[in-house]
Amino acid sequence: MTPPRLAYLLKRFPRLSETFVLNEILELGRQGLEPRVYALTDPLEKQAHPEATRLRPHVIYLHDPRRPLRSWLRLLGGALVQAVSCPDGALRVAWALCTVHRSLPSVRHAVEGLWLARDLRRNGITHLHAHFIHSPAAVAYLAFLAGGPRFSMTAHAKDLYTTLPRNVRIRSQAARFVVTCTHFNAAYLAGILGEAHRVPVHVLYHGTDLQRFSPERSAGEQHRILSVGRLVPKKGFPDLVRAVALLRARRVRTRTDIYGGGPLREELETEGRRLGLDGELTFHGARLQDEIVAAYRRADVFVLAPVVTGDGDRDGIPNVLVEAMASGVPVVATRISGIPELITDGVDGLLVAQHDPVALAEAIERVLRDPDLAARLSQAGRQRVTDDFDLARNTRRLRALFEGIAVEHIGLEVAA
Repeated sequence: MTPPRLAYLLKRFPRLSETFVLNEILELGRQGLEPRVYALTDPLEKQAHPEATRLRPHVIYLHDPRRPLRSWLRLLGGALVQAVSCPDGALRVAWALCTVHRSLPSVRHAVEGLWLARDLRRNGITHLHAHFIHSPAAVAYLAFLAGGPRFSMTAHAKDLYTTLPRNVRIRSQAARFVVTCTHFNAAYLAGILGEAHRVPVHVLYHGTDLQRFSPERSAGEQHRILSVGRLVPKKGFPDLVRAVALLRARRVRTRTDIYGGGPLREELETEGRRLGLDGELTFHGARLQDEIVAAYRRADVFVLAPVVTGDGDRDGIPNVLVEAMASGVPVVATRISGIPELITDGVDGLLVAQHDPVALAEAIERVLRDPDLAARLSQAGRQRVTDDFDLARNTRRLRALFEGIAVEHIGLEVAA
């Protein structure tokens, strides 16, 4: 069987906070299905994982943020050539803009889609997979209308819950299939799509490298709390800071390390100082994965307290929870979105309600004061992710979906 000529479309690449996408691309390559990678732009982050740095020269960027005018001239030229060479596709894109997608971002995505359709065809790509159902899926959909190949897409968290349901439905109905990372998301998609517009929706958990994240513990301070995540509202870090202060008030001495960058850092540091946590709470900023692995090995408990924000933004199953459990660290988290699919309260972790620092502090204290509980959660947590979150195994399932498209395509050719 001839595998599909596969391409991936991302919004920004590389990003420290989206290592799960990088891992999926690399694992597909190891399994013999190496995709051509496109990204709408380069985020120009100061740090990148070594694997991403090696892949970056092979990524095709639609926009160069250092040369925006040059990028747009190139995109407009390619879009015009595609429109002339495939007028039916250009008419379909124009009709979509006139009837449904009447906005400036949609016009931008139309230009990007026209250019991408041409480049995909020139490079013999037979299938495009968009990671995230907002901008990347919008461009993949318009590229398909413009005469490009069929596409599929993965819906994650913010992209799914902050995209207009109408647009989710339109893109899903045009796709070969949709992948999402939680059953919670799949139920939300089913509600949007309805029975009359059913499209295959596959739940595939993000895989984790179980060899890299292994339960090897190193000596460290007693009562060391670890958290990892972007410092943005949906991660719930204000609740964690307050919980640490409550532990201090109860004379539970802790050392808390928070890894991750983001717009709330200054505010969180100020709150920590106000609560008297100097010397006990440290914000390390964004770090590469090797340093995070070492932090897991020193931790006594891993805590993440995600919340649902006012605009509907939320996490799915945070990958750092899976990494912590794979590393044998007992975990405490909030009971939102897909997290209960990963953690069964009292079995392989502890769950509390969102926006409840008191309950969060009590759960952390339980783990820190009860070594038997901590050991039981550690062992069960490792087994949980071994069963359902192995990177190689889950990527094989995704590869099978792509190869199924190749079989379907061959069948259509034979039938014709």
